[in-house]
Amino acid sequence: RLQAREAASASASSNEADLRVKLASLAAELQLAADHLRSSAAREASLCAQIECLEADAQQKQRAHEQSQSSLMQHERALVKLLAAQECKKCFNSTGIVLNKDGGAASPPAPPAPPLP
Repeated sequence: RLQAREAASASASSNEADLRVKLASLAAELQLAADHLRSSAAREASLCAQIECLEADAQQKQRAHEQSQSSLMQHERALVKLLAAQECKKCFNSTGIVLNKDGGAASPPAPPAPPLP
């Protein structure tokens, strides 16, 4: 009986030692998994921050583009008005009307010359 108890005790001790080794191995794997999750979370946070920066940059560039387009259209309208005013000036000049700086008529056209006898 004593031998049986000693054998059972030795077997239990061996099983306990095996379980401790397995537990230590599982703890190490769990630690690696936790480290991997922390690393992945940090990468995700970094990528999210980069995405936010890129989105903000894209919005800023979009606003700048819209402002540029608006400015370009204003310049285009001003140029069209200037060209139209120049055409009007040519037209008025061909009729003899003198224009002020603001584009208004300064004096009426000269009367037609009387017919020669």
